[in-house]
Amino acid sequence: MINKVILVGRLGNDPDLNRFSEKSVKASLRVATNEYYKSQDGNWQERTEWHDVVLWAGLAERAERDLQKGSLIY
Repeated sequence: MINKVILVGRLGNDPDLNRFSEKSVKASLRVATNEYYKSQDGNWQERTEWHDVVLWAGLAERAERDLQKGSLIY
């Protein structure tokens, strides 16, 4: 079974990088996604959901170099 998720959102903070050895690197990210909808009374509402994302190796190093709080990611 394969689960696939595509997130488009903004980073809640700078990537948190952990180095375990020279070649083993992990980055943790918090990504906020927003949903806009009309409530039953006709007013627009916004819901924010937070997602924890983990990147390893080259992607982790690239995230540290290129991403910062507020960056829009896909």
